[in-house]
Amino acid sequence: MQIVGEQTKLSASDLANHSACRHLTNLDLALAEGKIKAPRPADADDDLDELIEKGVRHERDYIKRLREESPGVSVLMLGDEAAPADTAAAMTAVRTRIARERIA
Repeated sequence: MQIVGEQTKLSASDLANHSACRHLTNLDLALAEGKIKAPRPADADDDLDELIEKGVRHERDYIKRLREESPGVSVLMLGDEAAPADTAAAMTAVRTRIARERIA
């Protein structure tokens, strides 16, 4: 579930979860609105957090390297409302590489 502007965007999983548990929808909505934070899993540990951070750093470094190596690279931001139009534009421009990056 994402909130983009004034619009709430739902995935197929959000709809399936709602049919199974309406309370979960309320929690997901509160999370998307920033009213609550996602709970840390009981079995989460610092090693997992470190691994996730390494993955995020790797993605950032890879995007940076793509930009340096190829001025024709298009970087599209995940979660960006304009991403579909930007994707089509990059494909029309016959970009050699198209990458997706998380919005911080």
